[in-house]
Amino acid sequence: MLKHRFVKIFIPYIIIVIISFLIPCMYTGSHRVFALFSHIFLFKMFAEQFVSSFGIQFWYISTLFQLYLIFIPLCKIKENLENNKFFLLCFCISLIWWIFTVITSYYEIRIWSSYFLQYLWEFDLGIHLASLVHWGGLNI
Repeated sequence: MLKHRFVKIFIPYIIIVIISFLIPCMYTGSHRVFALFSHIFLFKMFAEQFVSSFGIQFWYISTLFQLYLIFIPLCKIKENLENNKFFLLCFCISLIWWIFTVITSYYEIRIWSSYFLQYLWEFDLGIHLASLVHWGGLNI
């Protein structure tokens, strides 16, 4: 399931990035090919100079893939905790991350402010709401 989602998102994303790469005005930095590779091999999430190359809107793709990578371990942890406790855990982890980035002034740097821990609580909220809908506790 995760592999299918990854491919479903990654292939169109790479096609758009390659098209953007072919348009000269889309990236004016000096390391154009390296910027392209940072998207293809997903290391742009660690390189501030490339995180918004070929479009600022692509910052989210790195975060999405990080969340996909932790989804299975997250579900394993969630199985051992009640929903409210798990949400509180995720919220506290995100809160600690927010405090850390503010104290260190890293919140101004995109690779730190878009790290998956920033959005962990929102991800869990989505999981929680989906389980409510799935198990009939919430009618939408």
